[in-house]
Amino acid sequence: LPIALLRPLVLTVATLAACAAVAAVGPVGFIGLMAPHLATMLGARTHGTRLWLAALLGALVLAAADLAARTLLAPREIPAGVLTALIGAPYMLALLVIETRREKGRAR
Repeated sequence: LPIALLRPLVLTVATLAACAAVAAVGPVGFIGLMAPHLATMLGARTHGTRLWLAALLGALVLAAADLAARTLLAPREIPAGVLTALIGAPYMLALLVIETRREKGRAR
């Protein structure tokens, strides 16, 4: 298989699938996609540790987004989903860049 040609296609399909999932569930559901990756990046290697750490991180990120949504433009409220999307989009892009660089390093 021509891996160099298929990699951008697979990344595009994966990104579109994640976008479709976020559009269907809502931006707050993106935390469910983001938290396990954060837990892994923080060093959780076993499934049990990753599960509990991901649950804790997801709760903390959503609580922080909700708190910021209520206080940034007080007395008006920003929807928590908007702040979650603002957090999630740069994170997703950074994760894609990091994984692409890591894969390029392994290919050498």
